[in-house]
Amino acid sequence: MNKVKYTEKQIQDALEKHYDKSGIKYTVSNLYLFKYNWETDFLVVQKASKYCYEIEIKTSRADFFNDFKKTEKHTILKEGTHQVKKYRYKYDPVTKRNTPDHYYETQEWKFRPNRFYYCVPEDLIKPEEVPDYAGLMYINDTNKIRIVKEATFLHKEKLELIKPLCDKFYYYWKNARSANLILEKKINEYKETYNISESKKPKKFKEK
Repeated sequence: MNKVKYTEKQIQDALEKHYDKSGIKYTVSNLYLFKYNWETDFLVVQKASKYCYEIEIKTSRADFFNDFKKTEKHTILKEGTHQVKKYRYKYDPVTKRNTPDHYYETQEWKFRPNRFYYCVPEDLIKPEEVPDYAGLMYINDTNKIRIVKEATFLHKEKLELIKPLCDKFYYYWKNARSANLILEKKINEYKETYNISESKKPKKFKEK
């Protein structure tokens, strides 16, 4: 088993390098795209086919098996359906009131990746431990990515991703801009507090 300890960010960087190819249109990390409570660790969008692949990153066996507690996500991946909570009312002759009662209805959910993979440190997870609808990638101790189990197509529809991805990129940019403005304000406050000006900056050391 691979002894190298990886963080999610390190694996994302390795995937970014692996998919830095001319045939790739987008690669995006950590975004909520397919559902509001479903975070995608790494997304790849092909340029020609426009198929999108989701890659779920796991750094421990416990982390991998805990992922299957997200039953709604895996039902969508496997079957393309999810459960919707519905309400109906029953008349109570004693109280003479309508009493609410809930039930669940199975509905189609088309917005899911074309393929779904797990990416883990080499030999952390065995290919036979991965569901039939998922693929498996390994990262080795030299940060190389290889596919050990190819993912089957969940579907071959081309998703309309331009608008949701543009929205995501816009909010990333807006949040980064806000963070920079806050940082700039703090720097200016620091300069005023300690009376620092451009003319008072220490001169760079020059070698003789």
